[in-house]
Parts: sequence; structure tokens; C-alpha cells
Amino acid sequence: MEPKEVRTIKRLLIKELPFYPNDKATLELLQEMSINDVIFHYLHWQSRHIPSRSRKVILAPELTSDRRWKAHKQQIEDLLGLVRSGASVTPFLSERAHNNGYTPFKDTNSKDKDLILNSKGFHHLHLSMDDADSGLAKRTDVVLFAFVTRSEFYAIALFDHGIFDNLNHKTSEHNRLEQLAGKYYCAPKTFRTVSGHGVYLRHLSDIYAQCILEYTPKINERVYVNRLYSDGSLALPNKFKLEWRIVGLDLELLDKKTGKRFLFRQGPM
Repeated sequence: MEPKEVRTIKRLLIKELPFYPNDKATLELLQEMSINDVIFHYLHWQSRHIPSRSRKVILAPELTSDRRWKAHKQQIEDLLGLVRSGASVTPFLSERAHNNGYTPFKDTNSKDKDLILNSKGFHHLHLSMDDADSGLAKRTDVVLFAFVTRSEFYAIALFDHGIFDNLNHKTSEHNRLEQLAGKYYCAPKTFRTVSGHGVYLRHLSDIYAQCILEYTPKINERVYVNRLYSDGSLALPNKFKLEWRIVGLDLELLDKKTGKRFLFRQGPM
């Protein structure tokens, strides 16, 4: 039987992860998965988001030389202002990034996958500063493609929303996308599994699961907890209760007694 600490993190991840169909059968399927697989599907969903932190903005010449740059410059600058300040850009992401976290279907084209993100490494963001009824930014036909790291936000290019249609049919726009991916993105992260998921996410989920299983016995030990606090130059707690958390793409330990967080493994973004 899994340790209670492992069952707790699985329960928390599944509770947060949107799934389709949203029914008992899909929930039970997730609950029966190993900790590795639950983390994998959670990280895949979270990889479609952009964790909020201040980032340096870099404008690619392909963006500023686009004939649409002038018409959308103010919207783009408003969005990039949020990026620089570390504010959330979640409302500007695809609706599917919010609503489609996991589906049991093995279809590469399932709505729980952003194939351009998984194969080319680019997030896309809508440009309107106005809110729709959904609470997200209003959808725009022209979207900004960006490559995001922990510290940098590369604003790469503008594409019409039609770029997401017929990905297997190579138009001039798809060829342009291929060229941009080759110029700006690191190839190893673009490797995909047969199901359409990023291979690096499988590797990362296995690392996180191994850490959780290896260190779970220690997080209840006073000596280990004291070391965590001492290494962080923090006063030793009278009482402690450490639990695993995944925040964005980072693996953390949260002390529920003190509210202190310890970054255990850093994600890629």
C-alpha cells in the first residue's frame, strides 16, 4: 500500500486536474494510477500554463517586422508589461489549457494536448485586454507565439488562429512555424511520445515520483526537518507537518504547521 503522504499528493493533484469525461469512471482511472502517472498527467496539463514570475522580455525580429505588428503593438506591449512584472498571464492562454487536463483516450489529437507546444515548444496567447464572459481574455484571431523559460519570455511571432488547423497539411504558415522552431527552440524538449506528450515530461515525472518515494520516510523525522529549516536560515519549528505539493512545475514541501515552503526540485519554466 502507498504511504499516506503519497496518497495525499495524488489526491490533491487529481482534485486540481480537470478531466474529461468528468465522470466516476475517469476519476477511478486516475485514482488507480501510479504516482508516476498521476504526476505525468498533471505536469502535462501544467506545462500548458505559464507560472507567474517576473521575466525578461526578448522581442524577436520576426515579430517586430511582421506587417501586423503596428496594428497589435499596443496589445502586445500591454501583455508584455504583465510578463515583466510577474503578473499572471493565465487569462490569455487557450481555453483548452484551462478546461482540458486529461482524457483517457489515446488519440494524439485529443483536446488535452497542445501539439504545437509539445512539438515546437511555443505557447500561444490571445491579445485582448478585455474580459469575456468566461473570465478569460476575449479570444483573438491573431495570437502571439512565445518561448518561455524560468527567467525569459521570448516573444517570437504572430500567427492567425488557423495555424492550429490541419497540422499535418503543410502550408506556408506551417513552414514558417517550422523555421521559427528550428531557430529559437531547443530540440530535445520537442521529442514526443506516440500519444503526443512531451518525452521530457515523462522523464520529469519519474524524477519527481522517485524523490517523493525516497524522501517521504524522512519528512516525518525531526533531524531531517531541522536540517531543512537550518539550510534555509529559518528558526526551528516546535511542531511540523510536511506535505508534498506541485506548484506550477516545481516540486515543493509545504509545512502545514508553519506555512513555510521548501523548493525540492525546480521545473523547467
